[in-house]
Amino acid sequence: MSGFAVPLIQAVYNGAVAPGAKVNVYESETTSEVTVYADGDMTTPLTQPITCDSNGECVFYVGQTNPLRVLIKTSGGTTIRDIDPVTPVPNLAGLTASVSELNKVDGLTATTAELNTLAGVVAGTVAASKAVVVDASKNIGTFGDVGMASISGNAVASQAEMEAGSATNKAVTPGRMQHHKGVAKFWLVCDAAGNILDSYNVASITDVSAGRVNVTLTTAFSSANWKHDVQILDASTPLVAQAIAKTSSTINVICHNLSGVATDPTQWSIAGYGDQ
Repeated sequence: MSGFAVPLIQAVYNGAVAPGAKVNVYESETTSEVTVYADGDMTTPLTQPITCDSNGECVFYVGQTNPLRVLIKTSGGTTIRDIDPVTPVPNLAGLTASVSELNKVDGLTATTAELNTLAGVVAGTVAASKAVVVDASKNIGTFGDVGMASISGNAVASQAEMEAGSATNKAVTPGRMQHHKGVAKFWLVCDAAGNILDSYNVASITDVSAGRVNVTLTTAFSSANWKHDVQILDASTPLVAQAIAKTSSTINVICHNLSGVATDPTQWSIAGYGDQ
C-alpha cells in the first residue's frame, strides 16, 4: 500500500521562511498524533515534531485519507499556524493500472496501445510525475508534471479559443493572452518629440510635424476596422486629440488647441483593440 502525501509544508514567520521549524500532525480537531512517514511506501516512520529544512519545508506521508490537523511552530516553540483540516492526497509514485481499471472512468474505452501513446504511460503504468486526464469528449492524455512547471495540449487555450472568449476550462498562457478581444493589441506612451517612453507591439513612431505623429505596429491587425484610443497629457493648455487616418498596421493622430492650431502635447497615449 502506498501512503498518502500531505501538501508541501513551508513555515513562514514574520514574512520570512523559518528554518528548523517544528511540525506536529494530529487527527483533525484533536491532539492525538498520527503516525507519519518519510516515504510513500511507509517504511520509514518519522519522529514528531518533524523538523523542517533550511527553507522551512518538510514533506511527509500518512496511511490514511482522514482529515488531519497540522501544527507548525518556530524552532523556538512559537506557534506559526494551526491548520485544521488538512486533506492528504494520493501518492502517484509507482502507480500501475490495467487497461480495464483505467477504463472504469465513465464511458472511457481505450486499448493498451492507445494508452501507451500517452507521455509518461508505458504498458498501463502512469509515470510518477504525470497525471492522466480525460476531457469532455473522453479523450485521454497526460497533464504535465505534478509540480506544474508547465502545461500543454488541450489544457491550454488556443488562439481561436482566446478570440472566442467563451471557454471557462482552459489555461491562458502569456504567448496567447493578446488574442483575447478585450486585451490591447498595441499601446504606447511617447513624449512631444515622438520619443517612445514605453510601448507594446510598436515598431516605430514618426514625429510628422507639430501636433502630429504616425505610429507603425510590429504585428498588424487583420483589417483597418480596429478600435483606437487616443489620449494626451498636458497640464498647461486645453487640447483636443484625434485619429485622422489608420490602416491595419498604422495610425496617424493629430492634436490641436481650441483655436484649431496643431500643438504638441506633453505626452501621447495611444492604444488599439481588435483582431490580429
